[in-house]
Amino acid sequence: MGIPPRERMAADPKTTGERFERLVDIMARLRAPGGCPWDREQSFDTIKPYLLEETYEVLDAIDRRDWRGLAEELGDLMLQPVFFAQMASEENKFGINDSLDAIAEKLIRRHPHVFGEGDAKTADDVKRRWDEIKVDEKKERGEAPRGILESVPRNLPALVEAQQISSKAAAVGFDWENPDQVPVAKSWMRNWKSWDARALVGRETSLKTKLATCCSCW
Repeated sequence: MGIPPRERMAADPKTTGERFERLVDIMARLRAPGGCPWDREQSFDTIKPYLLEETYEVLDAIDRRDWRGLAEELGDLMLQPVFFAQMASEENKFGINDSLDAIAEKLIRRHPHVFGEGDAKTADDVKRRWDEIKVDEKKERGEAPRGILESVPRNLPALVEAQQISSKAAAVGFDWENPDQVPVAKSWMRNWKSWDARALVGRETSLKTKLATCCSCW
C-alpha cells in the first residue's frame, strides 16, 4: 500500500487498465509528501460533500443528454472513490484493489444465470435471486437479519429516502393500486377534513392537537 514511484505512471496509457492505474497513481502523487497541499489535508469527512456534488452533476448531465459533459462528469465522480481508497490505503485499512475485487466478485456471485448454472428468464427473476443471494451472503458472514428498511441510508435526500422506503415496502406486499385502499390514508384524510383552519386561528393548543392527530396516523 505504499506510494507508487513517479516512473510507474504511464505517459501514454493504451488500455482501460493502464488509464485507471494512471488515475490511481496521480491521486497517490497528489497525497504524497511534496504533493498538493490541498489534497494532502483532506479527510474522509471533508471529501464527502464532493461525492454528493459530483453525483448530482452526473445526474444533471444525463437529464440534459449532454454526452460530452457526462463523460467528463463521470471522470470527476470516478475520482471520489479513488480519493477515498487512497486515504484508506495510507491508514492501512484497504486499497483500491480491495474495492475493485469486491464489486467484481459481487457481480459474479449475484449473476449465477450468467456466470454459473443459475436460471433467470425475466428481470423480476434476476431481482428476486439477487435479494436471495444477498441474504445468504449476510448469513455466511454471521450478520443478524435486518428489517427491510434498515438498509435505506438515513442521510439520503428526503424524497430519495421516501422512494426507497416505498419501493422496499412494495416488494413485500405493502402496496396498493390506489389511495382509497390505504387504511392509513383514509384515517389521515378524515382528520385533515375535520380541520377547519379558520376556526383554529389564535388557538395554538387546538392547532397543535390537530397536527399531532394527523401526524400520528402515519
